[in-house]
Amino acid sequence: MDQEGARSSREFTIHFGGEAPEPGLPRLTITQQDGGGMTLTWEDHFGLYMAHELEEPFKHFSGALSPYKVDTVDQGFFKLGVKP
Repeated sequence: MDQEGARSSREFTIHFGGEAPEPGLPRLTITQQDGGGMTLTWEDHFGLYMAHELEEPFKHFSGALSPYKVDTVDQGFFKLGVKP
């Protein structure tokens, strides 16, 4: 219990200095390569996910690091997300 008789915690803000980062979506850049294929690049703290069809769940590529080269035979849908 505090001096005013309150039994629960109170809201407060902590300022660590500097500007807070802007929340945003991760950016996945896709570059077509000469001779076929693509290169995917993204910020490393995100994970790469892929699905062959939009109706199926996206699966995490546990070993995929940016830049990641995709063959033309690996066609599908890609997205970024939090690493599991």
